[in-house]
Amino acid sequence: MDVPFVAAAGNHALKEGRHNIDVVPQVLEGTNLPIINAGNADANGIIMPGSQRGDHLWLYATGKDISCYSKDGSILEKESGTSFSTPLVAGEIANLLSRREVPFDTSDGKLVNSLREYLRSNKGSWERTAPDGTKARMLWNGATEKYIQKAKAA
Repeated sequence: MDVPFVAAAGNHALKEGRHNIDVVPQVLEGTNLPIINAGNADANGIIMPGSQRGDHLWLYATGKDISCYSKDGSILEKESGTSFSTPLVAGEIANLLSRREVPFDTSDGKLVNSLREYLRSNKGSWERTAPDGTKARMLWNGATEKYIQKAKAA
């Protein structure tokens, strides 16, 4: 139907035999079912140990130490997981689609696959290298290099 569908990669990588994405519908991701599976990494690109990976993972977003409200209105500190990464990816997709000039092909039948390629490009994400040498393709929020340098200096 050419509608973006973002799913959490899962948080079971530390369990034996579950390092890679292994649940439906996430494991069905592919060209014919272009699900965008989001993994969990911290702001430095360090993949969280529980975040499931593998060929079906599309990209990572920050999902570590996220503050959110519980049903009773109290703040929950330091919640983490792919369920916190996934809405960031979905929100950025909504942001991209709301632009006057969408930065990828939105013609019928091409929107989701074009979006997925955009998200994996250096325009939509960037590869971060953690201190241990692992690499994570992190969601890019469109901030300019000047903004990033200013934020790092602060």
